[in-house]
Amino acid sequence: MKKRNFTLVELVVVLVIFAVFAAVLNPAVNTKRVKALDTACRNNLKQCALAAHTYADSYGDTVVVSGGRGFYHWANFYGTKAPGFFKLDKYMVGNAPQYWSSIVSCPAAVAPARDAQMGSHTYGMVNFRAYGASAKVRRWKGNGYYDAALGDPWRSGKTAAEAYLKLTAIKNASEFILYADSAWAAKSKKADGYGPYPGQDVNAFYIHADWSNSSFGIALRHENRSNIAMADGHVTSRSKADHKDALMHIHSGVDGNGVYTGF
Repeated sequence: MKKRNFTLVELVVVLVIFAVFAAVLNPAVNTKRVKALDTACRNNLKQCALAAHTYADSYGDTVVVSGGRGFYHWANFYGTKAPGFFKLDKYMVGNAPQYWSSIVSCPAAVAPARDAQMGSHTYGMVNFRAYGASAKVRRWKGNGYYDAALGDPWRSGKTAAEAYLKLTAIKNASEFILYADSAWAAKSKKADGYGPYPGQDVNAFYIHADWSNSSFGIALRHENRSNIAMADGHVTSRSKADHKDALMHIHSGVDGNGVYTGF
């Protein structure tokens, strides 16, 4: 029996069929990948919230928060002061220890290189202080609005690098952000070396609530939504409008492309 070769037309038809299948399947594959990253992020945040509550059970109902730049980021605090609550990898940058693990960072974010600013690659946590403001204002802005709505749970630590939240002092804990998809966006590299190049999607270790319209805010990296672990331990997802209208306001951040946006 004589072997039959495919004609050029037949090969083209087969290739076209494969191309059509690929075009049909690709969106479905991408959708599954996006949903898988979203689920993994929510699971990470849930574990972070559980670990924080476990720490609070042992340390006077308090959880550590991140201060401003130059202060401990929360993951480094747990690695240095309270190892065991998070499974963090320790490595040295010069003489300074750094702590990080995939559990403290959104899997949908650009994977960070290990450097001296690993704290900037973790989930964000509400900021204890905002620069250039008085002690009261830098905690909450709004002439007592936040104290009335969410309480005044802030506690100073032993040093300027340490600050705490007392969980039982939080009103409406289901609305109080503990950890969140956060991001640091900048239009250009800053002179002091902080801030990424345009379009880079880099986590920041703290977030601003209401008092600042800077780029330290929420990242909308899950189909233009962000994931958040609240102080009561539950994890939720919010859109840009949800953040602006929530009890604990967030009015700036970065979109899914890592570009700064106001809410």
